[in-house]
Amino acid sequence: IVTGFDMCVDPIGATIQRSWIYAHGGGYFGVPLSNYVGWFINAWAIFQCFGLFLAKRPATPTAMPPAYWYEASVLWALMGLQYPVLLLATRGSIVVRDSGGWLWRSGDILQNAAIVGVYTVILAALISVLAQRSRMIAAAR
Repeated sequence: IVTGFDMCVDPIGATIQRSWIYAHGGGYFGVPLSNYVGWFINAWAIFQCFGLFLAKRPATPTAMPPAYWYEASVLWALMGLQYPVLLLATRGSIVVRDSGGWLWRSGDILQNAAIVGVYTVILAALISVLAQRSRMIAAAR
């Protein structure tokens, strides 16, 4: 999910907004593959450490309201929805140059961010809502 979100953010930041620069650009709208490998490994290491931490803690079942379990899903959905909204709100396309000298169309970058956002972050949000809902139904039986 983290890497999928980064696949939306980085091409826009590296080309359209010029928020950061990759020394030699990269094949994914000016972003190098090493960036995504780094995000994946970093996110995995953080979540793995957190999982190990949770495994060592004694389990203390606490009844949480159902809305609690949907907070992350709502956040993910909103994070992913910003890209289709941005695509719909943007008129026209301009040519932008990445730090490696390649030219890209901003409309293609935004369309890509919308597609990746829908099929990674928003899909993960939907799956987590459905999984939580089925857990709640099973617990009620």
